[in-house]
Amino acid sequence: MLNEASSRMTMIKKLKWIPLFVLIVMSSTSYAQTKICGDFESFHPIDKEIFRLRKDLQSTGIDTIIIYSHWIYANGFNGYGKVLWKKNGETFQLRLNYSNETSQITIADTMQILDDSMVNFFFNYQLDTIKINPEKQDIQMSHDGRHFISISWGENEYCYTISNLLVQLNPDNKRVRWINYFKEEGTDSIHIDGVRIDSSAKKKRKK
Repeated sequence: MLNEASSRMTMIKKLKWIPLFVLIVMSSTSYAQTKICGDFESFHPIDKEIFRLRKDLQSTGIDTIIIYSHWIYANGFNGYGKVLWKKNGETFQLRLNYSNETSQITIADTMQILDDSMVNFFFNYQLDTIKINPEKQDIQMSHDGRHFISISWGENEYCYTISNLLVQLNPDNKRVRWINYFKEEGTDSIHIDGVRIDSSAKKKRKK
């Protein structure tokens, strides 16, 4: 009887931890999501980091800030991001990269941007008046990548997400043209005969 009572008490103690464990897991899952634009949420580590960096910059009084991320294809945490800001009339940018192998984010040194085109394009073409992406094309891609960009100035913010395929197929679209200021060469998801291959493979196929 004593052994049974002892076993019962041990089981009760273990059961008491189950609600707490579930709460921790639920909190972790919720915390892992980052709301980046409208109702769109992301669990990409780069997205979390660029939002943190923007908040840090804003706390120092910096006004105009652009944050950008490119999830190269939606299968894993591959991708990179950029943070660009203006301070005392000068423009600066830093780049972030996420490594699947090490699960680490690396941040490159801050560099000064002498050409203000990346900022001026948004204001010159009044991108904040554009509310929708280009229409979808007939071509579809499994695990297509996506681009996210947001600019904040004063109390204003403008942001959008757009698939990598739409960026490739609509080079003249104003939203796409702005994205292309930030997108790096060799990071496209190329679609040939229903198969996604990288840019280097595309070049080899053409030979």
